[in-house]
Amino acid sequence: MFIDVMVIYLLLFIGVLFGAYYILKAKKKKRLTQLVAIIIASFFMAFGVKILVQPSTMLTGGVGGIALIISRVSAQGGISLELESLIYSISYFLINIPILILGYLRVGKEFTILSLLNVVFYTLFINLIPFQLGTALHLDKIISQLDISILAGLIVGFGVSFAFLNGFSSAGTDIISMYLMNKKGSNVGSYSFIINIFIMSAAVIIFKDIPSLVYTIVYIFISTLVINFIYVRNKKVVISVVSSNAENLAEELLKKTKHSCTIINVTGAYSKQLKQQLTMVISYNELRVITDLILGVDNTGFISVLEVRALHGRFYLPPIE
Repeated sequence: MFIDVMVIYLLLFIGVLFGAYYILKAKKKKRLTQLVAIIIASFFMAFGVKILVQPSTMLTGGVGGIALIISRVSAQGGISLELESLIYSISYFLINIPILILGYLRVGKEFTILSLLNVVFYTLFINLIPFQLGTALHLDKIISQLDISILAGLIVGFGVSFAFLNGFSSAGTDIISMYLMNKKGSNVGSYSFIINIFIMSAAVIIFKDIPSLVYTIVYIFISTLVINFIYVRNKKVVISVVSSNAENLAEELLKKTKHSCTIINVTGAYSKQLKQQLTMVISYNELRVITDLILGVDNTGFISVLEVRALHGRFYLPPIE
């Protein structure tokens, strides 16, 4: 128990140290907002794992799944629940170190620093959130393992998505998935799902527990759906604008975005008026900003948006900081 408390205080010290340095280094308001986002995201992830996953026979995906495998293998020797939780925390933190180095070098420095803070706060919450909180919230009355896996997937999936939306991750396989997404395309959740399947296969070989594997896959599948639904960085759309002011509009768009556009002359079938149609491929998460920009230049423009199913050729994706 003494070691457990010392680990908590050490992680708290690291979190406060990094947090203070990060706030003082740049814009305070932005950094404070990001730190609040880190606390929210790490709490949701830790809550889902501590209250729903750990009491069951399920595993999480990614580095958390590997850490759970290590702690549960250690628990077979008859260690206490507190020591098992400590082994999980230490394993989770240590495994993340080389992955965070990869993220710092290949994904983005700011992204990785924020992800490191998220790892610290996640590890803290895993140790600080009591199992009794689930009882207080009447979650212990959920008997169906299927319901538990779905609820855990929703909660943890939201936490991971919230992290991505605010410019960081839960580290681990999320950083690996982000790296692969930037290199290969596709959704970050899809890469996470593939990586997690390999981890689950290892769990089956070690524990030989097929029912738990099924519920774990449900949990991972639900969390992947949530991530792909909320975090749409790699989703692309075509935005088309019919306008009588397309030249000025194109100039403004080229100035404010890194995307090029195409302009063609069109004629209204009813009005017979000559206008121009501007077409541009953008990321889905840029849609609101670009729509506002278009309406700011021409509030009478006719805007339509179509989802891109496939894209071949060069496309600018803003780098992760």
